[in-house]
Amino acid sequence: MWEFRSSLDDGIGTSGIVWTLECVDPREELRRHKESLEAEGCDVRPVIRHDSSYVLTAECGVHRDDARTVESAVSVESDTAYRLREVESSAGKLTVEALRAKRVGDC
Repeated sequence: MWEFRSSLDDGIGTSGIVWTLECVDPREELRRHKESLEAEGCDVRPVIRHDSSYVLTAECGVHRDDARTVESAVSVESDTAYRLREVESSAGKLTVEALRAKRVGDC
């Protein structure tokens, strides 16, 4: 069981913190995210690892009006905690999601 606290900043204002509990496998979630971007036709670059951080970058709709870039950075703090920062850039607009996850028990 994982506890998630997340916020979203769309450049107009930051949303409040959303708190959820979910039974997930963080590695599986990153794999699904990558697959969903690929299914959209995005050019997904290989995941880059640096120490305990992983970065996934994708270019989507490069030759269309709705082109966007997505960068997801996961920083592993321990076996029971990590942070995610996802930045999406589209038509000069940035959207930033910040998430902190902490394992709170078994599923």
